[in-house]
Amino acid sequence: MKVNALFLSLFCSLMLIFVCVGMSLPASFFSGNFAYAEGVSSDEESGEEEETPEETLQVLDPNNVIGEDLSVSFVEISADDERFTHIKNGLSNPDKLKVYEVVVQDGDGLQVEQVEGEVTLKIKLDETFDASKINIYRVSSTSSQEPYQFLYADGFVEVQTSEFGIYAISQVSGFKPAAPSGNGSNTIALVLIIVGGLAVIVAVVVSICIGLRKKSN
Repeated sequence: MKVNALFLSLFCSLMLIFVCVGMSLPASFFSGNFAYAEGVSSDEESGEEEETPEETLQVLDPNNVIGEDLSVSFVEISADDERFTHIKNGLSNPDKLKVYEVVVQDGDGLQVEQVEGEVTLKIKLDETFDASKINIYRVSSTSSQEPYQFLYADGFVEVQTSEFGIYAISQVSGFKPAAPSGNGSNTIALVLIIVGGLAVIVAVVVSICIGLRKKSN
């Protein structure tokens, strides 16, 4: 009877951990439904057509937030672009910087800046960057920089967002993580995992106490 109670407590605790970990994973982990963004470089504006590999940036949309009526493309903003210089100055001249513009348009060619619901931007991190020393920002139309939380795995960074436009990946030698002002899903997931771990400890302690009490009786 003691053994059954102990195993039941441990089983329930493990199930709670699995649920918490599952909630912490991005939706794209459970679904293969994603759309590749068309990759182009801002060098095309100068007549030099150089396609960026489509694997550089993907828009993961398992919940079909974007829909079939909207098209997705992106431009890597080159270092000689005025926007790049402006963003770099706004970020206090980071050591390394990559800037991308994610463009979503409807059938009439009108740009859509935000959708209802979230998608995941999956961006391949340049090999010269150190993932432990980067920050990711969304640069608004007013040039303000909004820091975003992100996940890093297999050479890619993932950002959950409902907004499109310009995103910057920066790296500085005196690294200090930026405090995200939005998209706190990763923080919630971390809290859930901690709660799950505490639940295991409590369950084990309770089971041991029950066993000792029955033994003493």
